[in-house]
Amino acid sequence: MLEIWLRVAATVEGNALATWLRSSAWGYPAVETLHIGGLALLFGAAVAFDLRLLDLAMKTQPTPQSARDSRPWLKGSLVVVVISGVLLFLSEA
Repeated sequence: MLEIWLRVAATVEGNALATWLRSSAWGYPAVETLHIGGLALLFGAAVAFDLRLLDLAMKTQPTPQSARDSRPWLKGSLVVVVISGVLLFLSEA
């Protein structure tokens, strides 16, 4: 079973995109910056909504409205985190 995973990792690591990310002077840092920025945005939106649930912030806005307002930020940042995370994994599988 371990052999199969090692072969899959070697195949993924041999991908042209993964090779470019490893060899590029700015590719890996750019993707990592996107990943960290996406994580910050994801956690920031989650904290803002949690503070609303605890009734510590945005008291003028109802909770369902706050949930609707934070949903696009949560979804968008999650997409950025997943895509950049896959790219980071590809480069160092």
